[in-house]
Amino acid sequence: MRRPDLSLGEAAWLAATVFCVAFVSALGVLLAVLGGMHAFYESRRALLAGYVALAIVAAGLELAALV
Repeated sequence: MRRPDLSLGEAAWLAATVFCVAFVSALGVLLAVLGGMHAFYESRRALLAGYVALAIVAAGLELAALV
């Protein structure tokens, strides 16, 4: 498979996008764990499920745009 030709700007944009997706995903997991530890989601299970679904859809759309 031939390597695609990327300009410096395109490569920087791709690296920034991948970093942002990974950082926001890790931050979301951290906040969910902290919220679970402090019983924030105890009575909000539907809200937590909605957040998880939204995160999966957002990550999927962002990663699909990279392909």
